[in-house]
Amino acid sequence: MGMIINPMEDLLRLLGDRKNSEGVFNPYVDDRILNNLRIFFEAIREKNSGILFVGEAPGYLGARITGIPFTSGDVILSLSHPVFEEIRERIFLSRIVSERTASIFWKGMKDNRIIPVVWNAFPFHPHEPDKLMSNRRPAMSELEEGKVYLKMVIDLFKPEKIVGIGRVAEGVLKSFVKNVYYLRHPSRGGKMLFLEGLMALLKGC
Repeated sequence: MGMIINPMEDLLRLLGDRKNSEGVFNPYVDDRILNNLRIFFEAIREKNSGILFVGEAPGYLGARITGIPFTSGDVILSLSHPVFEEIRERIFLSRIVSERTASIFWKGMKDNRIIPVVWNAFPFHPHEPDKLMSNRRPAMSELEEGKVYLKMVIDLFKPEKIVGIGRVAEGVLKSFVKNVYYLRHPSRGGKMLFLEGLMALLKGC
């Protein structure tokens, strides 16, 4: 018998093997956080809405803690979205905090009944040197590294629509994806433009 190929486990293994480096923290070296992502992916694999939303990178109050892009502990535990209602009792959280971007993003998903596939252009947490509780924009070399994982996510879920949230994610996607939709990032005063753009995007579905 040949080896059984499991693309999701291949992705998870690759994520977990990435070492921490100066200015980059990998939450997935913790098996419990890696398993959070596994639980989420398994929950959405067969019943997602066919839309992949790609952000820039995990934040220190969000996916750095949860392992799930565009989430926070507060969103996972309190939001009445069917995905979180299904998985929250199995999710490991070392801290329960709120992150504005995660709250805005999932409000849009909940209000529009979307079960999204979510990822980041760089899937690890980029921070300022010696400041673990900070966020910084990924370097070009990090965004190139991130394409490896991003392409694996696209191959795994085969989304019908791929959306870049913010110009960084949009730029990365456009380097190898033919049709990319753009949404304003909900941070830094972008909440209403994000939600309006989401509504316009869904009208075209």
